[in-house]
Amino acid sequence: MGKRGPLPQSADAKAALGTLRPDRVPSVLPAEGAPSMPAWIDAEAIPYWDELVAMLQDSGVLSRQDAVALAFLAEAVEEYVDLRKEVKARGYVSVSEKGGAYQNPVVGTKNKAREFASKLMDKFGMTTTARVGLVVSGKKQSDPMADLLERIANQRSKN
Repeated sequence: MGKRGPLPQSADAKAALGTLRPDRVPSVLPAEGAPSMPAWIDAEAIPYWDELVAMLQDSGVLSRQDAVALAFLAEAVEEYVDLRKEVKARGYVSVSEKGGAYQNPVVGTKNKAREFASKLMDKFGMTTTARVGLVVSGKKQSDPMADLLERIANQRSKN
């Protein structure tokens, strides 16, 4: 069973809310920048690695310490895609020697690969529910209403 309760907030989010306690801020901060791809990653997973790095850099949540977890995610996505192709080719149902129908064993493996990839995607904030309340350090949070009001105020001051 997973952890219960609300997800922990970042130091930036706590500072914005006025609830930051400096004695509880971690002293080790993640190193910024893209991680180096591990040498052991499957060749078939490299295109997924490249795509994931690009997506996560754009969102500002990637750090150099994420190399192994990101490699696991790239391989999980690659495995899921391969298993999905195999299920499409062989079908969802297999037939025993006696004529009984049962679920193709590859279907269960495909579902496990999808679950593992989904869990890792949550850790990187790559799902809608994982992004709720996500505050990325160093990135200005966009507030469309504040931006609109600022533009109106600037136009009025020019007139």
